[in-house]
Amino acid sequence: MGASPPGRTSARRTTCRSASSTGSPLSGTRATLEQRVLGFTEPGENSNDCERPKAEDLRGQVIRCRQANTNGVLDAVANTPGAIGYTELGAASDRQKDQQDVTKVRIDGQQATLEATDHGAFPFWQTEYAYTFGEPKADSLAASFLRYLTNQVGMDIIRSHGHRPCADLRNPVRCRPT
Repeated sequence: MGASPPGRTSARRTTCRSASSTGSPLSGTRATLEQRVLGFTEPGENSNDCERPKAEDLRGQVIRCRQANTNGVLDAVANTPGAIGYTELGAASDRQKDQQDVTKVRIDGQQATLEATDHGAFPFWQTEYAYTFGEPKADSLAASFLRYLTNQVGMDIIRSHGHRPCADLRNPVRCRPT
């Protein structure tokens, strides 16, 4: 889901993205954006502060930077004229509602909603997977957690954060790893 500051434009455009939880520059969200929206691999960051390029010869190029987390991305977008970034829908929606300093962008005229992703109208979505090394023992913490994610309480918590449990999808095949 994209976000930009409301009503502000600039000749300079900045993209901000959060680092993956593992510290890898290759986040799943970034890969999804590149595959489903951009259609190409986005170049790496060229700015440490989202304001100035790292080197003089990069002046005039799109400024790309990375933030440590989702709130950092939203802060950078809100405080940088002309900025655009991507975060999860729930975080951007909450920020837009509470602080009104970012705007959720449309892709091909389509708003980011769970319904739009269900119908294939909004292309920027991804499935989160839980992986284990082999089948966890039935009485293990890993097995308990996986059961929790698929029981009613776990699914209600997932829904309360603006996400869709696989069991709710009309086409649950989307939840299977390829």
